[in-house]
Amino acid sequence: MDALSLWKIIITAPFGIVYFLLLSNWRFSRTKTFLIIGAGIFGVTILDILIELRLPYSLSYLEFRLLHIAIAIGFIIILSRYNDARTFFSFLMSCTFVAIQDLFCGILAPYMPDGTGELLNQVLIFMVLGLVIVKFIRKPLLETLEELQTGWIRLSLIPICLLLSFLNVASYPAPLNERLESVPAAVGLCVAIVLYNGTIYTILKQQSSYFQSTRELSSMQLQVTSLKKHMQAIAESEENLRIFQHDLRHLTNALTVCIKTGRDNEALALLASMNSTIEKISRPAVYYCEDEVMNAVLSVYGQMAENVGIEVSIRVELPEELSISGEEMSLVFANGIENAINACHQMDSSDERKISVVCSPVGSQLFIEITNTYTGKILFNPETGCPETKAEDHGFGTQSISAFARRYGGLLKYKAENGLFSMRLVLPLYEDKSNLTL
Repeated sequence: MDALSLWKIIITAPFGIVYFLLLSNWRFSRTKTFLIIGAGIFGVTILDILIELRLPYSLSYLEFRLLHIAIAIGFIIILSRYNDARTFFSFLMSCTFVAIQDLFCGILAPYMPDGTGELLNQVLIFMVLGLVIVKFIRKPLLETLEELQTGWIRLSLIPICLLLSFLNVASYPAPLNERLESVPAAVGLCVAIVLYNGTIYTILKQQSSYFQSTRELSSMQLQVTSLKKHMQAIAESEENLRIFQHDLRHLTNALTVCIKTGRDNEALALLASMNSTIEKISRPAVYYCEDEVMNAVLSVYGQMAENVGIEVSIRVELPEELSISGEEMSLVFANGIENAINACHQMDSSDERKISVVCSPVGSQLFIEITNTYTGKILFNPETGCPETKAEDHGFGTQSISAFARRYGGLLKYKAENGLFSMRLVLPLYEDKSNLTL
């Protein structure tokens, strides 16, 4: 084997793996993922060199491709975040781009010089396809993979048929450049695969727009709910003020009588009652953070907890520049505190009902933790690590928080021990997500 053949193997071996990485969400951090990929590429390269040298066995072109597919499946199992049909779909999408690359290379092979020209052809097509993925497909696909959990098997049927056709047209019984009579069929198949990916792109864009609209609607609904509760609180304060004004004359008359008759203790009790009432109806607006929507949500849900006898502690500190949507973070706080209130409601003793909310930047990370007391037993999903519930109308808040964490590349962990349940969320404040820790 000459040096050029060796370089062909080294350069082209990772193409399929790179396609998959661009079209899937990773299980591990960026650093760990790259280490695994580096080790895998090294192993695949060594294997390809052995095959090129006919050691230990001589493989046909089809067997060579099937071996690559088997290795790719192993990488998928290790690297992909999902354990369902979404991973299978991402794998098929990466295979279609490998097929497009091979078909183009086979079609252009008769017009390219051997050796260096063929290698440059492979690299150029790979770069073009990679740019297409990054520019048009990657973002809507990753977002749809996170939000949509069903229907991926049906979407996978067409690429399966296309890939089977590809194996027949381009790889069997020999590579396409050795069977020029099959070039027209290869051109037609290449067009079909390109059209399929264009259709998938259109579907993904529509899905992405739908999910964006859904998040905006949820945020608007949250703002409306918070506004209504604020207005209700204001109305209650005004009603209490009117009642107090109506009763004030009677209270002052009673206070005067107590003073004139020397009933000092009763007079002091009346004064204490009046001061308590004044404090309640003139309670100033609570300030937690500069974000108006987030502050309103924290105020409303904090007041909800206090009204039912729950001790609440809220400490929120936001960085000067926050790239994360404040409205979406408000949904996290709303869902988290509401779940905490529901858990505290189930406790017999009101003295033990406590909720703590902490949000603060730590280095390049934003740390969020909501802790509450609880009673009973909490079951966790072994795959997601999220708490499970059998109630049909519950669990959506937890799902919303999980989707938010995935969307912003954060780490989410639930924990229950010693009578305390905690939701801990760590979000990257900058682009690098490799150093996140819980």
